[in-house]
Amino acid sequence: MKKTSKIIIGLLIAIPVLIVVFIVLYWTFFVQPQDKRNFNLRSGNPVTIELPVCKAIEFRQGGVEYIPVSEGRYLATNQFYFAEDGDVYLASTSDAQGKFTISDKLKSYTEICMKGDTCVITFAFLREKCLEQYSDVGLLRVISGDMHLTLPKEVEYIKDGVLNLFSCTDLSCSRLTFDANARIDIFDSNIDTLNVLSSRLLQLKSGHVKHLFVDADKVNWQQSYNAAFVDVEHISGTRNVRRHVTSDANRIAWEPKSERAQLELVLAGPMEVEVSKLGE
Repeated sequence: MKKTSKIIIGLLIAIPVLIVVFIVLYWTFFVQPQDKRNFNLRSGNPVTIELPVCKAIEFRQGGVEYIPVSEGRYLATNQFYFAEDGDVYLASTSDAQGKFTISDKLKSYTEICMKGDTCVITFAFLREKCLEQYSDVGLLRVISGDMHLTLPKEVEYIKDGVLNLFSCTDLSCSRLTFDANARIDIFDSNIDTLNVLSSRLLQLKSGHVKHLFVDADKVNWQQSYNAAFVDVEHISGTRNVRRHVTSDANRIAWEPKSERAQLELVLAGPMEVEVSKLGE
């Protein structure tokens, strides 16, 4: 048999074997671990926690430790992320204290304490506290179910580094600042000053905001809300920002943070635009 024929036959045998090996490896390392990483806490009973009086609320991921594995390299332990349903629904309250409603199962992995005037809500999933089947899971996928937070008027700042969504309905406040990785949806709310330092996506669906401050470097918002709900839109950034205003708006105030920052506007109609000098 010619050498070329042997090579062809060898390839015909090897290719199906490689495909089978790839399928087995993919199933072993990607499909099966996804099921093993699911930590379902959604089926618990709702429990309401009364929060201490505070001016700010911060959500943190706790329990993460960094173990050295070689020079300059570390392995993070006890990491997790909330599944797509890890959402917080915000509403106003006239009480001095806010309330946080979650499942009783999630409460077992939640700690609440005060740091100055900030109420810190920490979710920590230490593997020794979880079921034995999760002891060797590096990145845990937590299925928490919805969470509900009532917000007193004294709370003016929300910081987040772990959640998926803040859904705000019927909020009424004079000032509120978000610094979040999460998406922010706002419905039927009346806010005098809304300051968004960071957000994966900002959506104003309905309501009224007198002054909206957006950091264009850290907020995805350009097509995600109706400008008719905002009296004055304060945009800041260090780069080129393109804002397509699809409805009538009262005024836009552009505040560049660098010499190369530029604002490009596409307007639905006439409106007032105010441009600040750099450093003002």
